[in-house]
Amino acid sequence: MAVPTLHALRRYFPKAHIAAVAKEGLISLLSQDKAVDQQIPLSALHTINRQSAAAILLTNSFSSAFAFFKMKVPVRLGYKGDYRRFLLTHPLPFPAERKQQHLVKTYLHLLHPLGVKPGVDLRARLFLSQKEREKVWEILHRKGVYDKDCIIGMQVGAAYGEAKCWPPSHFRLLTKALIRKYKCKVLFVGCPSSSGLIESICKGFEGSAINLAGATCIRKLMAVIASCRLFITNDSGPMHIADALNVPVIALFGSTDPRVTGPSTQSVVIQNQVACSPCFKRTCPIDFRCMRGISVEQVLEKVNL
Repeated sequence: MAVPTLHALRRYFPKAHIAAVAKEGLISLLSQDKAVDQQIPLSALHTINRQSAAAILLTNSFSSAFAFFKMKVPVRLGYKGDYRRFLLTHPLPFPAERKQQHLVKTYLHLLHPLGVKPGVDLRARLFLSQKEREKVWEILHRKGVYDKDCIIGMQVGAAYGEAKCWPPSHFRLLTKALIRKYKCKVLFVGCPSSSGLIESICKGFEGSAINLAGATCIRKLMAVIASCRLFITNDSGPMHIADALNVPVIALFGSTDPRVTGPSTQSVVIQNQVACSPCFKRTCPIDFRCMRGISVEQVLEKVNL
């Protein structure tokens, strides 16, 4: 969701040296993006040229602002929440629409002091080389998946917490229905800790449901998702990756708000309208009605292959 901000900067400052700083596990998302001159993992933050740099802080944490303050970067622009006002040279109040507008717009709002006025296209874009797209088939072929197959991707977890997750039993029933109706191969992606859960969902669907949890780095994950004709997911990082790679997405929302963190308007969002959602809690304190109320039939109705 930060990518449109990088692209807006490149359009307005075509000759600038733009460096993106992110956690080690995520920075390689940008390795094929020509809008970025340099990708810097947080552990190498000290390599930035401090004397000529301006830091635009999309993160709202105290620690990120303090890191650039300690480095004495001359211009430090960001939102002033989390007691960080004194750490920034250009502290901005959050926009009044923050809780009702997409996070992409909230990020782009930080560029207003620089005179940047983004266009109407707010979609993120991620890029893969042809070699990366071809190389991933070595992994898929070993799992019995080929380019002639109808491939559907699924993400059953979410880093923020289980309140964002459709029940595993629902994913299993959906997998069974998709395999029966479309004779497809269902690829489950996720972190290593979700492998056991995914294995229980795949049980009995040998050869048609494939567990790839923990089997890919971030770039290979992107290539796996790019091979899919459809990606069905909770509100998660892989949801945004699929959306940014122009893979059709069906996104299931419960505790979070698709107006703020949803995929693009070209994707399908399914949300059970209940009074307590969005609550933004990590775990549901009551009966999890927001996600349990989304039926397998509702999702199947949105599948268009």
